[in-house]
Amino acid sequence: MGRNLLIVGASGLTGGEVLNYALNTTYYKKIYCLVRKSLGIKHPLLEEIVVDFDTIHDYNGPFSFNDVAICLGTTIGKAGSKEAFEKVDYKAIIDSADWAHNLGASNCAVISSVGANANTSNFYLHVKGKTENKLKNIGFDKLLIFRPGLLLGQRTEERAGEGIAQKLFGEWTQKVIIFGKYTSIKASQLAKSMVEALQNENTGAKVLHFNDMKKFF
Repeated sequence: MGRNLLIVGASGLTGGEVLNYALNTTYYKKIYCLVRKSLGIKHPLLEEIVVDFDTIHDYNGPFSFNDVAICLGTTIGKAGSKEAFEKVDYKAIIDSADWAHNLGASNCAVISSVGANANTSNFYLHVKGKTENKLKNIGFDKLLIFRPGLLLGQRTEERAGEGIAQKLFGEWTQKVIIFGKYTSIKASQLAKSMVEALQNENTGAKVLHFNDMKKFF
């Protein structure tokens, strides 16, 4: 189709699945990955942009984008502090989204969390909600906010308690309607939903929960 895609966070679980799915479609003539260090992947459609996220606005390479998929995210435990968590899940997301928009991206898909709410006292969900609100002010023609439940898949790093949660609340929850927006979702399903929604959803800002995503599986 002659479009360009930027993936932010391609080294992570869902970002890697977004890259894999996008490379196997005919949607894009070029796929860029914004990374801190090389992924070590070679493909004729793929180009890596290695940057320091702290100074991303100082980097003005010869790029232009149509779509951006932002798959950044961590946990407070892995980050080490609330401040370090917010640096990834708020600042890095907003900075990369703004940078991509300045380089032409009109459509953005981003991973948030079910329950995100800037007005809640829960720090994690507060940051997610604050990030969503800030993204709405950047000026994308199409902003797709994905709020998955428990994410299923094999990460390169372990997250405390996540393995147990995946065993207890795995893919079987997709067969039980009572879970609703809290239904667990495979990273590959979420990734496919993000890429397909970028092509097929209408313009404007939209929040997508499990039932909105599954039409793209």
